[in-house]
Amino acid sequence: MNQPNPLALAQLQALAPPTLPSLRASRYFGDDNSVVLADFTPADQAVIKEMYATLITLMGHLRQQKDTAFDLPSLQALLTQLSWPALIKQLQQLGTTMPEHAATHLGEAIHDIRGGSFAALSINVQMLSLGLVEDDDLLRIFFLVRDHLKIMRNAVRDIDLQRYRADWEQKLHNVKLIVEKWTNTIHKVSNSSAQIELDCQFDGNISERCLEFSALDRVLYNMVNNAVRHTADKVVYLSIFPADPAQPHDVRFVIYNAIAPEHRQTLQQHFGDNLNQVFGSGFTTGGSGLGLRICAHFVANAYGIHSFEEATSAGYFGATLLDSYFVNWFHWPVAAD
Repeated sequence: MNQPNPLALAQLQALAPPTLPSLRASRYFGDDNSVVLADFTPADQAVIKEMYATLITLMGHLRQQKDTAFDLPSLQALLTQLSWPALIKQLQQLGTTMPEHAATHLGEAIHDIRGGSFAALSINVQMLSLGLVEDDDLLRIFFLVRDHLKIMRNAVRDIDLQRYRADWEQKLHNVKLIVEKWTNTIHKVSNSSAQIELDCQFDGNISERCLEFSALDRVLYNMVNNAVRHTADKVVYLSIFPADPAQPHDVRFVIYNAIAPEHRQTLQQHFGDNLNQVFGSGFTTGGSGLGLRICAHFVANAYGIHSFEEATSAGYFGATLLDSYFVNWFHWPVAAD
């Protein structure tokens, strides 16, 4: 059930300037926060390959049924055939031992392989195996599997070179691709779930290739996952609108949630009035501390900004408290038609 947005559009517009210059000479490809399979330990390589192959198989069955009717018994049988519970157990050990000279982005890749859209997918698939799903839930699983395959290729660039090359090809992505998968959605992460209340006031292209779109997805899933874990009332709000309605060069994404008094106090004790630091500090109240740092990396690079302080002070991304809500936002450049 849709709820009215508790924060007015004017409040969200006031979070950052309407004009955000880009220092890039060309469009961002979203390809600079990745590793290769050889960066992982041999045991982790095997798990990642098995996970990817499993999701490819599951995607084939879901795509085949998506436009006709989902066949729950056949999907349950497939999960048994794929040994899904055993895969989940293996994933829990992913990254527990790191190579001695780990690549800079290895921890971030592991974070988004285990998290990203898979954080919600694993719970939804568990519900599927128990028969506790409707057609809308199966469509949600389709979106999550599709997104996570692209996130894995974005994070581990040589896991599937043929599809990775296809992800590089120029292909406009409209914001409707975000709207369709977040509208009327209950997003589940770990032991938390929340209704996503989406308000999109932009209608245009947001990405020029699949690789860039998967980078944007890595930002969105990390922010939404974080909000779902901490919402005090099981609702997360996602507002999307042009930063400057008169000249829509940038799209602003605002993710916010009601915050419990004890969580508010913890944030204020650590950061005072400068909550922007949550994007760079590695601070966490139960996670790894990497999620928002990954978001900062992608957004800053989308605009060619190389200083965290410059990116936050200019408003490319940030966090604050408004009324009883924890609010974070980021921007992404509009893609040309």
